[in-house]
Amino acid sequence: MGIRIIMIFFPFLIISCEKEESDSIEDFCINEDLMNTDMDCPTIFDPVCGCNDVTYENSCIALNFYGVFDYTPGICSSDCKTTFDCD
Repeated sequence: MGIRIIMIFFPFLIISCEKEESDSIEDFCINEDLMNTDMDCPTIFDPVCGCNDVTYENSCIALNFYGVFDYTPGICSSDCKTTFDCD
């Protein structure tokens, strides 16, 4: 249960700290037009690492709630050092 809470709120913390850059990586891997917050995504923890180096609970959440369409399976390496024990 605790990991779900972290995964739900963690991206909000990252988004609130974003730098304003005109040509950031987010411009090339996030498409807000793909967002569908009415989507009923599964509550399973099957993490994906977004192209913006943010770990999302699963691919459905990454795409539909954040517009991240470019991701790889698993937890982002940067989150292994700060949020998750990946050993």
